[in-house]
Amino acid sequence: MQIHTTSTLSSAHIPSRLLLLLFFSALLQVACDADTKSVGHCGDGFLDPSEQCDGTDFGGTTCGTLGHYNSVGHLACNADCTFNLTECGGFCGDGVLQLMYAEDCEGDDLNDATCRSEGYHGGTLSCGDDCRFITDLCTGMGNQRPTFTTTPGPSAQENTQYVYSAACSDPDGDDVTLSIGDSDTCYGEFTSAGGSGVYSFTPDESQGGTSCTLHLSCADAEITEHQMQVVNIQEVNQAPVIANLPASIDAAWALPTEFDVTAEDPDQPANSLFYEITASTCSFDATINAYGRIAFTCLAEDETCDLTIRAYDNGTPVMSDSEALHITCANRDPAFTTTPATVVEEHQEYVYDIACDDPDGHSVALTRGSDTCGGTFTPVSAGRATYTFTPDEARGGTTCEA
Repeated sequence: MQIHTTSTLSSAHIPSRLLLLLFFSALLQVACDADTKSVGHCGDGFLDPSEQCDGTDFGGTTCGTLGHYNSVGHLACNADCTFNLTECGGFCGDGVLQLMYAEDCEGDDLNDATCRSEGYHGGTLSCGDDCRFITDLCTGMGNQRPTFTTTPGPSAQENTQYVYSAACSDPDGDDVTLSIGDSDTCYGEFTSAGGSGVYSFTPDESQGGTSCTLHLSCADAEITEHQMQVVNIQEVNQAPVIANLPASIDAAWALPTEFDVTAEDPDQPANSLFYEITASTCSFDATINAYGRIAFTCLAEDETCDLTIRAYDNGTPVMSDSEALHITCANRDPAFTTTPATVVEEHQEYVYDIACDDPDGHSVALTRGSDTCGGTFTPVSAGRATYTFTPDEARGGTTCEA
């Protein structure tokens, strides 16, 4: 018998260099097992160092952090992973003079201003990197520019009056005149007296989610100061209105009944509407579908009850309207809709086509009762039959009953 033995190398005999290699190998194995993302490619939805954006990953960048005036604008990402600034609006330095964002100037565009229009006797007016006038090279203080001492609010709500109490003063003590500027797109009403006035307008339902520019001018005898403010008009969710409730309806016992609820949402664009039954005093079950159709079947022949219907929208916050539907369940009697003749001659055949209907729509059955005429009763269909007989000579001048 041969016995094979193996030697065991203790750590004491392992060279230190080998131990270090084993240690680093273990670290590399752990690192490789970690769930990490290597630098990928444009379009994979992960922001890489060489990309401005990728899909919906902007790395926290917004229109505002990029210096654009429309800080709440929608920053988008192009297919090549660069920013799409279309909805961010302008910015100081874009080469376009934007008075609505309180720019005095833009590059070489001074908006026809001069040192004299800025209250100096002469000199050279220029534009700074912050789109404000540089008057360092203007000489001699002359008539000074009027100054607005109030600031208009930046937001309004649809269907709610926006009011701005404006005030303007002149450093020289000159009389000033306040008026609406040519670039005003809020189309408000303005009443003023001297250096103060009230500007107001009420955005309608269709203006929610849009903006307009408020523009006021304050002028002394020589210089006009402009004040412009972009007013963002906020959408306000309004409650839907159920148009055909409250209402009362009659329902036939044991037959399916339906009722369509009609509701409208006054918002533009209109929100989606949903329906539910929130309360019931009825002995039967009732349902309402996504389109507002109520369905039920009366279980009792004589019952009155109410359903409370709620219509609600998907706006923020959710708004709703609740109204009642009053139901009267009944089983009305069937009725004959034909009338028999009361006279017949002897030897002449008497024919009566009988018809009976149920006002609730229930199926009816005709049966023969007491009959002294001795006629023939022939059922035709539900609620329809024929009765016939022929009196003989002996029955002339008599009566009978069918």
